[in-house]
Amino acid sequence: MTDLRRAPRISPFLTLVSVRIGGAARGSESLRRGSPSWPAVVQLPTLDDRHGRGWFDARGAMRSTLVRSGPPDRDERYRTGLSWVKTMRNKIILNPVSGGGAGGRFRGLIERLLQGHSLDFDLVATERPWHAAELAEQAAMDGYDHVVAAGGDGTANEVLNGLMLAKQAGAGENVAMGILCIGRGNDFAFGVGVPPDLEAGCRVLAEGHRRMMDVGWAVGGDFPQGRHFGNGVGIGFDAVVGFEALKMKRLQGFLSYLAAALKTIMLYYRAPLVRIELDGETITQPSLMISIMNGRRMGGVFMMTPEAEIDDGKFDLCIAGQMGRPSMLALMARFTRGTQATHTSIRTGRARRVVVTALEGALPAHADGETLCTDGQRLSLELHARQIEMVCQAEDDAR
Repeated sequence: MTDLRRAPRISPFLTLVSVRIGGAARGSESLRRGSPSWPAVVQLPTLDDRHGRGWFDARGAMRSTLVRSGPPDRDERYRTGLSWVKTMRNKIILNPVSGGGAGGRFRGLIERLLQGHSLDFDLVATERPWHAAELAEQAAMDGYDHVVAAGGDGTANEVLNGLMLAKQAGAGENVAMGILCIGRGNDFAFGVGVPPDLEAGCRVLAEGHRRMMDVGWAVGGDFPQGRHFGNGVGIGFDAVVGFEALKMKRLQGFLSYLAAALKTIMLYYRAPLVRIELDGETITQPSLMISIMNGRRMGGVFMMTPEAEIDDGKFDLCIAGQMGRPSMLALMARFTRGTQATHTSIRTGRARRVVVTALEGALPAHADGETLCTDGQRLSLELHARQIEMVCQAEDDAR
């Protein structure tokens, strides 16, 4: 392997700049152990010129920086074991009312954490419903590398919709979506591998690891024009739980969903008769709950589809038939462990396209915690494979 202490001789444009970490100078020796298999992008906080260019080792660590006038050619990159990266521009879209007002209270903390990771960012607060979608669409058109939802599942859903609108308009080809968790459940973030802690979330943004995600498309109810979603759609019982949780101003997180679930058992126990079409298969039965998932979790703790993957091109479904209140209560505990699939009233499946029609009764439904309808009659759902990149933990770190 080439001795990286001589790496500057490879090109007349290269200059080696050592970076001191933990009090010890670590430069070419650390880089020499690097692998030519690299993450997509990482943050560059080591140069005075924050819009400069630099090099990192295989783990994206700040070992040494090689400054040059342009990116290396392929042969040079493999000889040196280095990868060319650039400073990432981050647009942070903060929902100040998320998490019962935590978004507004945490603004200063978020800014300090981002600065502590030397991230190049602009932060803007939302002012009304759908404002996050508008801001995200504009950020993608303005060329930001990361567009970050700082809020809960609803904020993440709006940012996703804005980025998808930009993509449909031919903008934001290289933009990735990030999340900083401030909401009640943070299920969207859980499904894509973003940690709930703000410090850890900012570190994930700085590391810049990306993963492709499938994106769902829902048509019906209050959205005949359609709406995108990332984590999942809940029809029936879990939708009503979400509606009730929003009314609980004094409770946050898991406690609000638990209290709402207990209340919903008393309110919503007669299953509507529905027809469910799954890629050509048809199921007709009374169904208390139909969860159509891209992610795995809803309500902050309920593992609706614990085996789901966000990039496999298929929805994972969990369908609950009619049952009595005692069975509903007992089944709640199974959902927290993700073991409900063996219950006699539960049916699971996988599909790319799902159509749910109410034959008797109506369909309350949400997408990523955002209301689709309270008394809908028909919902059509389709999954589009690998539509957007998410900034998330590397797989090894997420374990």
